[in-house]
Amino acid sequence: MKEDLILLLKSYRSKLKDIDDNSFRIWAESLGSKFVPEIRYNGVSKSDWLRKVEKSILLVKRDKYKYEKFVSEIITDNFKDGECNKNSIGFINKFFPNLLDDIILSLCNTNDLEKVIDIVDCMRLYPEERKSEIFQIIKDSLSKRALETDSSGKWKYFDFSMRDRDNFSLLNPEDISKDELKSQLKDFSEGSVALEMCLRVLWKRNVPTKACCKGAHLSYTHDGYVSLAVDPYIAFMPGCEWQKYLPKEILEDEDVFLDEDAIHYFGNNIDEFFYTLAFSVIVGEKDNSKEVSSKFARQPESIDLLLYQSYVYSLNKVGFDSKQCEILAEEELELLNAIHLSREELRDVSLLHQDTLKRYVEENNQKLISSKAENKEGNSKK
Repeated sequence: MKEDLILLLKSYRSKLKDIDDNSFRIWAESLGSKFVPEIRYNGVSKSDWLRKVEKSILLVKRDKYKYEKFVSEIITDNFKDGECNKNSIGFINKFFPNLLDDIILSLCNTNDLEKVIDIVDCMRLYPEERKSEIFQIIKDSLSKRALETDSSGKWKYFDFSMRDRDNFSLLNPEDISKDELKSQLKDFSEGSVALEMCLRVLWKRNVPTKACCKGAHLSYTHDGYVSLAVDPYIAFMPGCEWQKYLPKEILEDEDVFLDEDAIHYFGNNIDEFFYTLAFSVIVGEKDNSKEVSSKFARQPESIDLLLYQSYVYSLNKVGFDSKQCEILAEEELELLNAIHLSREELRDVSLLHQDTLKRYVEENNQKLISSKAENKEGNSKK
């Protein structure tokens, strides 16, 4: 540790060259007593103060719980009244970059992405190499969560009595009070952490949304039908410039389809798509007008095949077994190819498909109930 501190001291001296005592004192005091309670910048040389602080941080870091609390206190101290203390964040980045990395990682892990955006917006004058380091931390954290939350294809009980929504959520952030925002976000995102992240960062960037769907889930519509939502999407208020946040990987993805006011995804990696979009919005606007125009130009005129592809993916994600997936996919394909049928014939095919879907849902519910009962009985005998 001694050798590390000697290297840090040399680094501090080079960084302190152009910083006058008064500016340094203001920054040091802005960190407050929560930063390092036992140390004050009063008559101590700047490099000595920094060395003592660094040593204290290294000591605290030995205890995981204390360090997490330590980082949490810094976050609280630097985001009072919803405002980011840019001077303090810049100070931490300049002299304690590893600490800032841990602050950002903590915010990502707690889904506090609005604060991550505030920090990113403080980084405009940071060296490109440092920006890349921070962006990579954010990207890795979101990617990890995408892998952790990806659907396993395990059947979950579907309650036929639940009719609180159809296959999408209509939303207008302007109608939501600040106190209700978090609970409303969870409701709109239908349990999808990834979609919730997208909504949070879009709203933070003042990109208004009007509807969304997490895709790959069952719902019971108000007219009494079981419906399989296969199309994850976010729809935006007309006129907002949401497309300027789209990254290269999304614009080159053939499973992504753009409307003038919506983005749809028809692939199999739904959470990864939403996390990629969330990360791109966090990073900020892109100079991508040519790429967006190219995306619109090469999109297919009909999305029927994309919808069918997404339907097959969704059957597996929801948890239907292989035989059920095969039969439901065949019936869905028949519906897509039903242009030649009369209105009455089309209605009959649609009702047959609805009956099959509902029957399989009931069968899977019963299997799940029986399985839980058997497990409970087995555990009681142990």
